[in-house]
Amino acid sequence: MTAWFALLPLLTLGFAAVAGYPRAADPAPVRLALIRGALTTGALGVLSVETLSLVHQLTPAAVRIGWALATVVTGVLAARRLRAIRRPGVRPGRAGWALIGGLAALSAAELVVALVAAPDNADSLSYHLPRIEHWAQNRSVEFFPTAIHRQTGTSPGAEYLLTHLRLLAGPEEFYNLLQWAAAIGCAMVVSRIALQLGAGRGGQLLAAATVLTAPLVTLEATSTQTDLVVAFWVACGASLALAGLRSPTGWAHAGWLGLATGLTAVTKVNGVAVLAPFFALWVVGNRWRPAITRGAVVLAVAAALAGPFTVRAAHEWGDPAGDPAVQAIALQRHDPAAVIVNGARIGVTVLATPSDAVNTRMVGAVDALGDLLHVAPDDPRLMFGAPRFTSVTLPYPDEDHEPYPIQALAVLLAVGAGLFLRPRRPYAIAAAVSLVLTAALIAWQPWVNRLILPTFVAGAPLVGLLAVRGRRAIGAVAAVVLVAGGQAAYTVWTGQPRPLGTVNSVLAVSPEQDRYVRVRERAAPYQAAAQRVAASGARRVGLIQSNVGLEYAWWVELRRAGPPPVIVSLDSALPKHPAPDIGSVDAVLCTLDAPDCARRAPPRWTVVEYPGVSVLLPPGR
Repeated sequence: MTAWFALLPLLTLGFAAVAGYPRAADPAPVRLALIRGALTTGALGVLSVETLSLVHQLTPAAVRIGWALATVVTGVLAARRLRAIRRPGVRPGRAGWALIGGLAALSAAELVVALVAAPDNADSLSYHLPRIEHWAQNRSVEFFPTAIHRQTGTSPGAEYLLTHLRLLAGPEEFYNLLQWAAAIGCAMVVSRIALQLGAGRGGQLLAAATVLTAPLVTLEATSTQTDLVVAFWVACGASLALAGLRSPTGWAHAGWLGLATGLTAVTKVNGVAVLAPFFALWVVGNRWRPAITRGAVVLAVAAALAGPFTVRAAHEWGDPAGDPAVQAIALQRHDPAAVIVNGARIGVTVLATPSDAVNTRMVGAVDALGDLLHVAPDDPRLMFGAPRFTSVTLPYPDEDHEPYPIQALAVLLAVGAGLFLRPRRPYAIAAAVSLVLTAALIAWQPWVNRLILPTFVAGAPLVGLLAVRGRRAIGAVAAVVLVAGGQAAYTVWTGQPRPLGTVNSVLAVSPEQDRYVRVRERAAPYQAAAQRVAASGARRVGLIQSNVGLEYAWWVELRRAGPPPVIVSLDSALPKHPAPDIGSVDAVLCTLDAPDCARRAPPRWTVVEYPGVSVLLPPGR
């Protein structure tokens, strides 16, 4: 019955949107109100996690009380503002309604997958979700010993919001819905930006469709990754910044922009680089003297959200940039040749086609460009996660590698065209700069298509401004939209690891099986090992694993096997948080090679081996 508590943040968002309905004239007041409602809810989520952690009260009771109060307060404010809201007139026309219907059907299919599927991608099982379990167990987001450095070193904003769902409704009840909501939010904000730039109803819908039909968006919208969440915050910031370019804005607007900036920074640092050029637009629109004072407000609000984690990370690693292992995925060369080649590699990866021959030629062309600029194809400073730049497309849609060539090409063409059109040039310049910054900061890696989603979303509004005249041109655009929509539907139906259709459909596979869809051979051994630990009566369980171990599976399996024990890591990648001694635990789960696990067992301990996992038990257990 605790699932109903998950409605409290949703009610808060709705009430905050009504309370934040703009008093001044705005081209899209409802969409601006929803942006404000989302920013309010996100900020409350982040600040409450940090505040409760200070007194180690990050508990279900405290979180439920907090959201109940937030719902009441925003509800009262909404009631005072409700009479001033005007009902928007929606007249998209037949073609517009058809497109809206198609996008709604696509989103509904994604919603089914998001509700039914268990979190099953490697990143979620390794660090996104285990860190939430540690926080809930420790009642605080303070750092803890772990062998998986990303559990502490990566920006935690999206996981903060998931922590609220965890404590409100129970483990993983609605985890996938955050990214699904972020995808809808991205489309909504992108359509607003298109309107701000002068697009008509058709252009706004086209911009939204560019986002929602991107195959990788359809795949991430059912996951617990974080790329769409940060893309949404970036889009909110870009829309607010663009409003400042049109006319000087006040202190309240600076506060909203500060919330967008802070939520971007605390969710994923690369999003700040994407948002920065649009923030520069806002500075230009406010002129220098007001921009300095109001910019201070933006930075102060942003620091309130992102500062606590940044300070913790800097203290832990003695570096303002935080965990050096996280920094290793960034581009290590920043000379023009390296940035050009890295950008070309990213472009070829996102524009990959179903044809292996075409993809091979594109990779060859980029290698030739690298030779011309004296950049080796295997230079490790330009790559992460692979020994050499190559095509990474798979014969089926996959959430870690899926390209989105139609939508990405449309964005690139729209950005290029916008540079030559005076009314849209400032935004197009900002979008172009964000492309360059992305190429200068994110090293090519096999899953780079995920990491550039914020940049893609920021450029998508310009697609709605591509001038289309004449029946043939309109017909061609309609055909492209139909193809893109069909591709998106196919991706939802067959996309791995959570297809709506095919033999491993989320409708046919149980959540227990779905969680191991990438590593089916581990399901039975992990479950047997967890049952053995539960049978021993262990109340404190230690983990020995690599830095890419699928730790979340243990939280689930041990919870299913018996009373949930305290789980701790017996190795630590953190310099100031050493791991506890093996003698402090009642049992150990080790997923290293069996001989390595046996060597970690103290004298007289029993070692029980299963395929891929060993259970270490002290005498008497």
